[in-house]
Amino acid sequence: MIYLVIGRRTRGKTTRVYSLARKVRKRVMIDPRRMIKRVDVEIVHRSDELRAALSDLVVDPAVNEVVFQPSDDDLDGSFIRFTIAVKERIIRNPNVPIAVIVDEASFFNLDDHRFQWLVKCTDRDLVHILITAHRPQDIPTSVRGLADHWIIFATTQEHDLKAIEQRSGSERVTHAVRQLRDREYVHWDDSRGSFDIVRDSSTWNIAMRSGEPARQTVSVLEPADEEFKLN
Repeated sequence: MIYLVIGRRTRGKTTRVYSLARKVRKRVMIDPRRMIKRVDVEIVHRSDELRAALSDLVVDPAVNEVVFQPSDDDLDGSFIRFTIAVKERIIRNPNVPIAVIVDEASFFNLDDHRFQWLVKCTDRDLVHILITAHRPQDIPTSVRGLADHWIIFATTQEHDLKAIEQRSGSERVTHAVRQLRDREYVHWDDSRGSFDIVRDSSTWNIAMRSGEPARQTVSVLEPADEEFKLN
């Protein structure tokens, strides 16, 4: 499955995508803004550390999440190395569900053929790709066209609303997006052609830093059956 989470800063998009990903037993994230600071995840800063950490993710039942926070100024190069390492891990362990999180798509070239392999050639029921972006245009059409779910926080830019309406085919969706308040979002289910509005952020709030309070505890091990069912 491919999930796009779109919204301006401080609306909650990274928190929402992170809470979704933690419903999958094994997770890997590229986190250029270093948003994740938890003691229960393995955080690495170099690509050679990433490859070793992904090996741990496969063989060590105590390791459920690897977060790559690149120290290299060449973010696109770091993204390519991240994608290569994730691809290798999926090929070697094709039957293990995994969530792959890409935070802030505008930093990276999602049209790179290695990332395109992830979105086009992996098992959609086992590999969950979750992408955050400020605007739909930050995500290339090659990825947008394959997305199963859109989570859209308050948006007022006409170009953004036009892209949302073109994808959903519904003025009702864009009207709902215009009316959203802080930390509310519209969920567009592209596979069903339907949408709903989620107003209560307490159902998905999760701490991204150790010691930070969260209004809900999300199980790391068991998938949850709420708006979406992740395997």
